[in-house]
Amino acid sequence: MTPRKASAATKLEAAPTTSAPDFARAGAAWCEVASLQSAGFRIRLGGLFRPSWLAALCGGLAGHRVSIESAHARLTLDGAWIAELDVVPEDASLYLGAARCIELADTANAHSSPPRVIDYELALSADHGGTLKLTLEALDRLGLLGGLLTALGELALYPVEMHIETRDGRAYDCLWLAQMGATRPSSAARRGLDRLLSTRMRA
Repeated sequence: MTPRKASAATKLEAAPTTSAPDFARAGAAWCEVASLQSAGFRIRLGGLFRPSWLAALCGGLAGHRVSIESAHARLTLDGAWIAELDVVPEDASLYLGAARCIELADTANAHSSPPRVIDYELALSADHGGTLKLTLEALDRLGLLGGLLTALGELALYPVEMHIETRDGRAYDCLWLAQMGATRPSSAARRGLDRLLSTRMRA
């Protein structure tokens, strides 16, 4: 996805008075943001994005002090993404617009440390044409997902599908990882990820 011009919605803003979802489109990407009855809001995104867009979006949300309660994303066969995130800002009066979410996904994400790992499992999977499946339990904290995705990107690993849930102060993540071009991860990438995660278990 090519860099986009900043839109008018370039910051956290007051939630709209209407209950209708906020929708924005930029090139081949789109986003819809809707308030949740409980707390926070739901972000839905779809279209074409660069490989590191999830790390950028999650890191950007953390930079705005917005916690991710759950996230589900999947790369479709035609190369387009579909994703949904339930998020809660620390300041309940603040709201993140759809155009800003697209902008965050196309922005270089700030560095964030990998999570403190409680347990993990790596396994080869036939899904998505051959992927590395990572199942992870970690201590939840603001910026956890962005830090994990950034660390994966440094190993040239990118999720083609992921399911994230947080419960009782812990994050339960399941990610199917590929390398650039949705290719099967190399043995070196798998060993590098194994070393990183085992180190974080002792952090």
